[in-house]
Amino acid sequence: MAPATWSGGLPGGEAQSMQQELRLRQSWGPGSVLEVFSSSLGGWSVGVVTKVTKDDKVVVQFSNAAQEPLMKVLPRSDVQLATLGCNTQSLPPHFRVVPSQSRPGQVSYLDSAHQCRYSTPEAAWRQHFQDLLAKWQASGEKLWNG
Repeated sequence: MAPATWSGGLPGGEAQSMQQELRLRQSWGPGSVLEVFSSSLGGWSVGVVTKVTKDDKVVVQFSNAAQEPLMKVLPRSDVQLATLGCNTQSLPPHFRVVPSQSRPGQVSYLDSAHQCRYSTPEAAWRQHFQDLLAKWQASGEKLWNG
């Protein structure tokens, strides 16, 4: 079964000014959902910032297809980081797009495993990573806590 997708995020290229991009990157902190490029995975993945270091690098946790933890520590300005929706439009596993019950004509993102709805792909990914980080910690996975 193909992963569920959504219809994109912020426009890339010249449609988004450099200053807007820099302001957005400066706002990234623990809990921020973004995209990270992984050469070992051969492309872009969605990840979550778990920490900002003293020298202003972001620690990003993400996973491979087997849901095993991966991590990168990168400067905010690194080209291996991007705004959610620039390179990926997938939703987390077990999520799908459904009509919103409270906002006619809009969509929600349903977590089939927990029967919870989220208003944005970012909120869906944030919940997915909260669950995944808790699972990894409970199973004794070594996570970067620098």
